[in-house]
Amino acid sequence: MVGYDPLKSLQAVYYSDGPKTITYRGINLNSQSGSLLLDAVMAGRPRASDCKLFQMPAEILARIVDLIAEDLDQGMHDLKHLALVNSDCRQLAHARQFSTIEHDYSFEKQHPLLISPGKLPMASGALVFYTAMAYCTPYYQAFKNPIVQEVLRKAQISYGLLRDCAALVVASMPNLETLIWEVTFATDQATFSTITRSRAHTFKIKGMVFEEGWSLAPPLTLSTWPLRSLDIQARTIFTRIGGHNDSDDPKPRPASEFFKSLFQLCGPTLESLSWNVPDSRCTNGRHLSLDLTPASFPCLRHLRLYGDINSLDKQAMASILGGPLKSLALPSEFFERFEATTRAIGPYRDLETLVIERIYNIKAVADFVRKHSGLQKLYLTQHHRLTDDDPGFDTVFVPVLGGNHFSNLRSLLLIWGSNDQEGEPNYTFDISPNSLATICELTSLEQLALGCDVPIREEGDLDEEIEGEGWTVDFHQWLIDHERLRVHLQKLKNLKRLAFIGDTYQQRDADGNTLVPGCYYDQCIVTRDDIVEARNNPDLALYAMDTSADDETAIWEHSHLSRMIKHAASYLKVLPKLEWMLCGKRPMELYRDPLNENSIEIDPMTTMRDECSVYLKYAFGLSSQDDESGIM
Repeated sequence: MVGYDPLKSLQAVYYSDGPKTITYRGINLNSQSGSLLLDAVMAGRPRASDCKLFQMPAEILARIVDLIAEDLDQGMHDLKHLALVNSDCRQLAHARQFSTIEHDYSFEKQHPLLISPGKLPMASGALVFYTAMAYCTPYYQAFKNPIVQEVLRKAQISYGLLRDCAALVVASMPNLETLIWEVTFATDQATFSTITRSRAHTFKIKGMVFEEGWSLAPPLTLSTWPLRSLDIQARTIFTRIGGHNDSDDPKPRPASEFFKSLFQLCGPTLESLSWNVPDSRCTNGRHLSLDLTPASFPCLRHLRLYGDINSLDKQAMASILGGPLKSLALPSEFFERFEATTRAIGPYRDLETLVIERIYNIKAVADFVRKHSGLQKLYLTQHHRLTDDDPGFDTVFVPVLGGNHFSNLRSLLLIWGSNDQEGEPNYTFDISPNSLATICELTSLEQLALGCDVPIREEGDLDEEIEGEGWTVDFHQWLIDHERLRVHLQKLKNLKRLAFIGDTYQQRDADGNTLVPGCYYDQCIVTRDDIVEARNNPDLALYAMDTSADDETAIWEHSHLSRMIKHAASYLKVLPKLEWMLCGKRPMELYRDPLNENSIEIDPMTTMRDECSVYLKYAFGLSSQDDESGIM
């Protein structure tokens, strides 16, 4: 870091091809739908070219550029050539190339700048409407060693300059729509106040750390911050000790002032809020108080709360829940402490989507759902059951869905709690006939996911016959009966998506002995029937290519996929609109020839097993495609 000039690194922000999908540490950061409009990029200047292409409306030009860029192999190369034609073509190409950028200040990205300073051209910030700030935490933390304290001090100075410059750049971009601030180091009041002056209407905070319990208020900020979408993932808020977080001796500082002032700035315009509530250590053990009223969020339509919601006081919770919500995602702990709050507010007239995970208090959730018969999307998962006597969805919740009260329901995901008695894994889970009958009364359903939670057993808990060194095994407990399910589900003629989660299948070894069904996916025992199944369907070998598998496992994967495709085909025969299905951890697309009902095609979507957990949360819950955590 010695001799490092942060101003030079800022050039890296603009010297980028801006790929369609930005990925940072395995996280998809892309949220834009296309390029900026040329008129916005030109910033009021007239088009110089009089050719017919540039006589078209900006919307059509943007679509043309998007179509070029969608060619992953050649698209960006073609845009580079387009940019060389003339000034208008350059702006048109850059409207897509630079529409999404990532500020990455890792050493690997800084190195080219350090060895060739001043040689990289800069582009206009008007081209950018999506930016992600991502700092390299491991590189910075390497300086924590006491031996290099002087280097650490210089690195902190450089980081502070870089952070402040980045905030100024972000605040000056006239067409910025989305900003992700992914920083695990301290952010001070002045820097954050600068960020509030940006024109972004979507803001995501990831991993932020605060030095002091400061607030946001004029004159450092404007009187309002007209955000429409806010995603807060700043779980920990500690005072800095010796220049870095000391995990052995954290000294928490109050966080109430910051969040109170933040919501006062953006609350009046906020339409979507996702908040990972900081734990009680960040508030000195006291409840987090916002000192707001239910009228503080008059436009809030989409709310997702997770984290330590018990650190919020009841008035703060009431103020957040006071908006005209259309979608709501809550952790199960909410119904343990804030059930009275929901009763006081009453049912939401416009609520369409409800997501609650790992439910303990099923009765309270059932009562809440009963009041919202206009729901269109319902996502519920039950916490582990410890005994067979614990109430499940069958006896308490599913009956609420009967009686034709939920005729608007389009999407339903229900995952039962596993019967995970210690030392006695139970493989006999099944959905009761009454529950299936009730679910199949919901003929408005267009997508349905049913399943059983999958507990994980360590090596010491395994049965002797499946024990192995260093194993952790997922015990799938739903020995699924597809024939029985089809009899019920064939009533849901509008289904387009169908998913089974935690399903397992019976198998035998070479001697004909029945094996433990809970470990079906881990044992991969190949029998003569598996070999025959694989040989009869050679075309499927391309979709069962696990490069880490040996020949025997590859044969098992091949035959397993073949059986899952046969199950999917049998469902397609009774569900004419079915387009996508997941069973046996194999996602598949299903097609039917409109001119020949007997002609069907089923295409595997992956070359190996995939539980599709992220996709299911996106399609059935509230998670966005770029959601790292996958929570709800």
